[in-house]
Amino acid sequence: GEPHRDSGKVYLYGADGYLTSVRFAEPHRHSGAVMSYEDGELVHVRRANGRACSFLDGGRCMRVEFQEGVVYHYEGGVRTHIAWVDSHLDSGKTCSYGNDGKLTRAKFTWPHRNSGMVVLYNDGLHVRTEYAKWDSNHSEILHFRDGKPSG
Repeated sequence: GEPHRDSGKVYLYGADGYLTSVRFAEPHRHSGAVMSYEDGELVHVRRANGRACSFLDGGRCMRVEFQEGVVYHYEGGVRTHIAWVDSHLDSGKTCSYGNDGKLTRAKFTWPHRNSGMVVLYNDGLHVRTEYAKWDSNHSEILHFRDGKPSG
């Protein structure tokens, strides 16, 4: 006959009887995925494609990590940050978002090619850029009005 639809799914429990993880192997459609639990609560999911989600905020996703080196952070179900990490072309870049979902800040740190730069946004519009000058003790600051350089 046909294999069970959950064939390849394995549940692991701790000594206290609480579920600790669920692993998916062939021939399951989610083969390669792992779900981790603490005290019976889902805290982490890693899919076969490398995408991972962490849960702590009352079961809401707090962090999503993509295999390509991009990490999303959430608070209260709202995306607050995106970070580029590891060997990603934009590694060192971080974007911050307000409760309305609009971009508020982009920050560039090493090893990003724009390392030392901070760009600020208001209501989604570019309002200020700070450039660190590594050869002196001061920074250059550019101001913007309506998303365009001013004065």
